[in-house]
Amino acid sequence: FLIHSAANAPILCPFDGKVAYMGQFSSYGDILLIEHEGAYYTLLAGVHSCDCVLGQRLLKGEPVGLTARGRNTDLYVEFRKDGKPINPLSWWGIKE
Repeated sequence: FLIHSAANAPILCPFDGKVAYMGQFSSYGDILLIEHEGAYYTLLAGVHSCDCVLGQRLLKGEPVGLTARGRNTDLYVEFRKDGKPINPLSWWGIKE
């Protein structure tokens, strides 16, 4: 899903994990992939400035980067389990 953000806004790690990948990936462009316990992953695209390094351990709520400064400040967020996208809305009490 897309999060419409203010320019240069902080991006926070959603759960404890570690940086599994940083860089170009397919049609996503530059991404940050965070690995979490239990074969869960968070994919973030639209991270303009990363504040972490490959392999770094992250805590929930820790800053991982900033959104873009220009006109397109959207942040794409995808949660994955066992390599497949999952819908996290129920985690936050949101019904579809």
